[in-house]
Amino acid sequence: MISLANVSARFTDTIGVEGITLDINKGEFVCITGPTGAGKTTILKLLYMDIKPSSGRVTVEEFDSGTITRKQIPYLRRKVGMIFQDFKLLGDRNVYDNIAFALRATGYKRADVKKMTARVLAQVDLNHRRYHFPDQLSGGEQQRVAIARALVVEPYVILADEPTGNLDPESSNLILDVLISIQRQGTSVVMATHDYHMIDGRGFRRIHLEDGKVTDDSIDVQAE
Repeated sequence: MISLANVSARFTDTIGVEGITLDINKGEFVCITGPTGAGKTTILKLLYMDIKPSSGRVTVEEFDSGTITRKQIPYLRRKVGMIFQDFKLLGDRNVYDNIAFALRATGYKRADVKKMTARVLAQVDLNHRRYHFPDQLSGGEQQRVAIARALVVEPYVILADEPTGNLDPESSNLILDVLISIQRQGTSVVMATHDYHMIDGRGFRRIHLEDGKVTDDSIDVQAE
């Protein structure tokens, strides 16, 4: 269970979000929509506990923003996979090592690293690109590497911040299909997006923000 209880996040010159209350269940696909500056990225940062709320409480599984310690943050982030619009891949490492890096850094055994990395490479259909470097890949392929990196630790939830923002329509739909496949296997997906047309008719739960407040929380009608 993911929960935000009357959460506000205020910054020096602006309010990120104000009085947000919502629950996200395991296996849900949630799209956070709204114009630039509405608070979409702020919600993802709160869930990742990159920032803490000015008031209210954020809960992700057993982790609570009111009680979590600095030492516990890495354990939280093993359960929360983060995908960014600009991929954030390591340019001096190939696809395999970009994915394996997170496992090695957290102490997984070599055999486990190999097995887990191979699994997610197959899941995002990039095994044939495992020894390529980021600058040898298309934008869509780079984003699939980023998804695999977030997925490799078998997180409770994937957070995706405008994951298709830099991609063409064909690549965007492919990335969305990968995320849907992940969600159908039981991992929650929370995606911030401004691309309303891409998600229309998919049957997703949509949380719409305006000026840091939730103005709509509903399920899209799925197209037949």
